[in-house]
Amino acid sequence: MMKVNLDVVINSPKNEIDMQYGLETLKGTSDVVSIAAEAILRSRVPEKRTHKSDARTVLKQSFTGSYGHQFSIEVEDRVLQRRLRKIGNDIFLEVLSYFVMEALYLESGDLSPEAESVVEELSEISDKLIDRLKEPLVDTHKIANYFNYDIKIRQRKRGLVEPKQLLLLNKDTARNITEAVRSDIEEDMDVVIVRFHSITGNGRFYIKDKQEIESFGFASKVRAVKEQMRKSISSNLHKNNTVPPENGEFMKIKVKKVTLPKGKVIKYLITGVYV
Repeated sequence: MMKVNLDVVINSPKNEIDMQYGLETLKGTSDVVSIAAEAILRSRVPEKRTHKSDARTVLKQSFTGSYGHQFSIEVEDRVLQRRLRKIGNDIFLEVLSYFVMEALYLESGDLSPEAESVVEELSEISDKLIDRLKEPLVDTHKIANYFNYDIKIRQRKRGLVEPKQLLLLNKDTARNITEAVRSDIEEDMDVVIVRFHSITGNGRFYIKDKQEIESFGFASKVRAVKEQMRKSISSNLHKNNTVPPENGEFMKIKVKKVTLPKGKVIKYLITGVYV
């Protein structure tokens, strides 16, 4: 048996929460963590969870100070244990957090080289995994949606003075998962690339018309993106890495927007580049 120890903390003003929505949040957390864990270890997205799932979450004792529960990811299969041992708990949780944040249209920041390697290995299933996580993430956010409590998922590890926060979920991230709409309309934009991660396909660009820096990704799998498109984006980043973005060399791209009902854009998805 191999274990990865975590906890989930709901920042309620008292050491208690509504039982129904609290249980739904715990169930959603269990589903999200188990699905992502099994996909990372098996390189296959599970269609459903059962008591025989390869990576199970096991509830431990509760603790006071907000409302929290310790739990662990437990792996019994020896092949998967070897895979987890090879990846290492810290990198495993970095990759797990990355996929959850992708499902929520959040920026994961720069990945470590080791985590990049694992994400690259999983590129064939990444889109399916991200889609698979969206439904249980709705449950995870129940207590945030109805009571406006923040939810923290943290790593517990010997040697850490405090558990390490992996994910922060709240009412804003709840909107990203329940209200975000991907437009079918392509728009032209002039942008300067200020950051680009070739493994994940995510980055940030400065938009000429808005004079703001926003997040972007690709509308299709990273591996399916044409090499010329990736080269054009990387080239623009290289050309402009020593100048303020507003003074940089702009490139014209095609994008589709991911927006919330009131029009706020949470991510731009690049569909094409004018060469």
